[in-house]
Amino acid sequence: MPLATCQCKLIELGTVYRLLSACFCLPEKKLFCEEGLTENLASLLARVCTMAEPPARAMARAFEASSQEDLRIEYARLFVGPGKLLAPPFGSIYLDMGARVMGDTTLAVARMYEEAGLSLETRVKQPPDHISIELEFMYYLIHKTAGAQEDGDVEAAAAWQERQAVFFNEHLSLWAGEFAERVTKGSENDFYTSLADCLATFLKYCGMPGKPQ
Repeated sequence: MPLATCQCKLIELGTVYRLLSACFCLPEKKLFCEEGLTENLASLLARVCTMAEPPARAMARAFEASSQEDLRIEYARLFVGPGKLLAPPFGSIYLDMGARVMGDTTLAVARMYEEAGLSLETRVKQPPDHISIELEFMYYLIHKTAGAQEDGDVEAAAAWQERQAVFFNEHLSLWAGEFAERVTKGSENDFYTSLADCLATFLKYCGMPGKPQ
């Protein structure tokens, strides 16, 4: 496959991560509609990961049918509270002994961000291992890989790709599946059940460059 084609696929893969990240933020229906969030995600998945396209299309239909209030109520039930969260969106809940927020794995993730040249902005109120932030980090790593490839810097591209593999295999992929299961079991809104299906399918089959569609 020509290098330019590989870079295009890589950029599209990164964009899928960025759009999935946005879906796990507090829903702003007007903004999501203006950016064509769900439709763009489905269109990208048709090229990047065909198995994840059907749940993305279902997401788009459910999003259209849901009001802003419906989406926000469900978002709070699942991810925010008050009360026990139905699907805690923090990696440490699934990976650390005692299922606690801001555990050892949270600190490990923060170190990965720093080593990649990032720091969480003070306006970011969520812990570093929030699902949205971790998906955004995968977008960043893939974007840096594609940039290094475009510059012809083989060594830098390999280093960025290694960071992707470590973060994906040793952290994100270890908990995102169980998180998606909890969303599916706990949600009463088709947008979030379809989002969970889309996330789990994408990560399982196409989350890393080179995985077959």
